Amino acid sequence: MVNSSLPEDPIKCSSTNRNCTITNSYGAFPDRSVCRAAEVAYPTTEEELIAVVATATTSKRKMKVATRFSHSIPKLVCPDGEDGLLISTKFLNRMLEIDRERMTMSVESGVTLRQLINEAAKAGLALPYAPIVTPAGPEEGHSKARTIVSGDPDLNAARVSLGVLGVISQVTLQLQPLFKRSITFSVKHDVDLGDQVARFGYQHEFADMTWYPSQRKVTYRIDDRVSSNVSGNGLNNFIGFRSMVSGALAILRTTG
Repeated sequence: MVNSSLPEDPIKCSSTNRNCTITNSYGAFPDRSVCRAAEVAYPTTEEELIAVVATATTSKRKMKVATRFSHSIPKLVCPDGEDGLLISTKFLNRMLEIDRERMTMSVESGVTLRQLINEAAKAGLALPYAPIVTPAGPEEGHSKARTIVSGDPDLNAARVSLGVLGVISQVTLQLQPLFKRSITFSVKHDVDLGDQVARFGYQHEFADMTWYPSQRKVTYRIDDRVSSNVSGNGLNNFIGFRSMVSGALAILRTTG
């Protein structure tokens, strides 16, 4: 029997929300160093978040945002030094609104991808695959909330900002009608791999390929969208999930 459980909270404090350390979802950063912060804040609303940012700004404290599971492999969550502030989105985890007519969903920034996908599915919707410093002076209360919509040139910067543009509090996502995916795995010789790399991805919406050089084989994942009312056979024929005799595995791994 195989069991799984949620990872531990990446933020640990010696006293209530003070003298803290943070790690990533792997439990250690690549350089094995310890990332420390003087304090962590857990805002539960956008108003509380704005107040936290404003207070830290007036105190000239360095701050970094941490998610519930801290999926940052490098030390992007470290506030640089032991006097910094961590702002966790752990409790900014509410689904705010689903607009079925416009096919949009508004959520707080701490909502996990699993939560989002599950709630969207309940509404018959699906999440599609994804195709600068912001200063705030004293006259703005040392923090401000900006709304960036699709088409705004700043949106691309916000997507890859890694937190340097501020703390994202809410996101409205454009969804699609719910659909299924038809997936088939095909194992072929790699003699034409170079040609296939150039064209295979254009033939299927979600396709990918895995190359096994020692075996001179390529596993092609033929993966396309189908209507949600199409019946499936529930078969996952991915070679990695097939049961194999250990002796056969040893032969495959030593054959070159």
